Amino acid sequence: MRTLAGNATAGEPTAFVASHQRSRILRALAEEVGVSGYRRTTVAAIVKRAGVARSSFYDSFANKEECFLAACELTGEEAMRRVEAAVLEAPPSWARRVRDAIGAFLAFATAEPALVRLFFLDVPAAGPTSTSRSGNEMRLEATTALMGPSR
Repeated sequence: MRTLAGNATAGEPTAFVASHQRSRILRALAEEVGVSGYRRTTVAAIVKRAGVARSSFYDSFANKEECFLAACELTGEEAMRRVEAAVLEAPPSWARRVRDAIGAFLAFATAEPALVRLFFLDVPAAGPTSTSRSGNEMRLEATTALMGPSR
């Protein structure tokens, strides 16, 4: 499972470094888009903010759009992972599931404001590829999570 923190372990030095750099690049993209907007954000600005070499960016992503889509996808996955975990731990009451799900999402939004902003506010600027994936699938996943397993 991929996460915003990466998926490599300390026992795999090369993979660990690459995963950590990828995570920094994704966060840097989100922060830079928050400041400059998607269209004005450049790969140069992203790598400078992330503190990585330009070649490290291109080792992970073909271009800015691919990086943006990866950030959106991982943000949606992480938000849903947290919402689903909260729903599974909640009492069987639908109202409690909704409250706990919203609480989990807001905790995530507080911890990762640039990524959440990117996911919800900046997606339209990146064009139809990002818009079609993020909103529709996340709404479906959120609804499914709130319904939760039958108990």
